[in-house]
Amino acid sequence: MLIAIDDPSHPEHEFALEMKHQIYGEEGVDPAKFDPRDVDDFLQWLDGRGVAGAPGDAVPGPLSDMLRYVAGPAARPLHALVQQARLAEAPLVDADVATVMVSPLSWLLDLVGDEGIKLTGAGYVPPAQVKAVMEVLGPQRRTSTARCSPAWGGRPPTEAR
Repeated sequence: MLIAIDDPSHPEHEFALEMKHQIYGEEGVDPAKFDPRDVDDFLQWLDGRGVAGAPGDAVPGPLSDMLRYVAGPAARPLHALVQQARLAEAPLVDADVATVMVSPLSWLLDLVGDEGIKLTGAGYVPPAQVKAVMEVLGPQRRTSTARCSPAWGGRPPTEAR
C-alpha cells in the first residue's frame, strides 16, 4: 500500500490514497502530533483489558473489534465514550419503561396483523395507513409533502393525493 501511495503511476494509487485518507484523514500522519496515550490505549485494547485496563471493563465482541481499528484523533474520545457507557452493568429498565419503549413497535405489528397490509394496485402502501404510521411513528408525528422523496418531485404519489 505504501508503494501505491508513493507512486502516482501505480494502478492502485487512487485506491491507496483513498484508504490512507479514510484512516488518517486528509492531512495524513503528523509526527509532531504523536500522543503516546493513543498507543497505550490501543495496546490496552489489544491486550483485552478494555479502555481503562481494569477488570470488568470488557466490551462486547463486535464493539471491541471495531474499537481495535479506530485510529487517529477519534480513537481517544470514542474509547472514553464506550467506557462511560458502563457496558458491564445491567441496564435499569423496569417493566413500565420497557412497555413505553416497545409500544410503537407493538402498535405497528398490530396494524400489520397476521395478514399483512394489502398494497394498492400500483404496489404502494395505502395512503391512510401511511398517514397513520407517520402520525404515530413519524419523527414529527405528522405527514408533510415537503419531506417527500425528490423522486416524487417533492409530492406524494398520485394515490396519496
